[in-house]
Amino acid sequence: MFTVIHNMESSRSEMNSDRRSSILVSNLCLFTDYDTVEKYFGQFGTVKEVAFIHADDLTYTRSCEVAMQSTDSVTNILATPRHVIDEREVTVEPYLGREAHEWLFLEGEYKLILKELDVSQHESVLYKKLEKAFANCGRYSEIHLMKTPKRGLSGVAQIDFINKEDIPKALKIAHEELNSGHQMLFYAVVGGKCDKTEKSKTYKC
Repeated sequence: MFTVIHNMESSRSEMNSDRRSSILVSNLCLFTDYDTVEKYFGQFGTVKEVAFIHADDLTYTRSCEVAMQSTDSVTNILATPRHVIDEREVTVEPYLGREAHEWLFLEGEYKLILKELDVSQHESVLYKKLEKAFANCGRYSEIHLMKTPKRGLSGVAQIDFINKEDIPKALKIAHEELNSGHQMLFYAVVGGKCDKTEKSKTYKC
């Protein structure tokens, strides 16, 4: 899996700011950068800092803390029903400190496996395609693009979903959007069992 660096210096420790002026933004695209986040929330007021949040092993959680100059800006942000950054709806809530948001560091245990993906495209293009396709299927911790022994794309991807309830919708997306015009095998691994869908047939194993 390739690595995207996000302002690591401000990510390794919490910003020394009044938490009433800070928000947590989660469900970001992997490639969303500092300038994009700053520009978006700059519509609501002056942005003091953006700190991307990493786990202790430096795994990126696709979330960040945004510190605003004014608490009024935070009020307006939280009153806005939807926030879309890089064509992806993100979740925005008050930032209460790292310990209060431990769910950010959960690893998804419900796996969606995709096989026979088109490997003629660049790795980042394929990743973004999968991100866009599954953006509204619930929260997942990571998209893994599997490699061959020679480090090329194998055509296999694994998406680690946090909630079991999101798997049916993800399978539907795989069938209706990603499988269109391209023969592909996809299935979900839930509790040690897998539901497979190949072409239009669904079966369990």
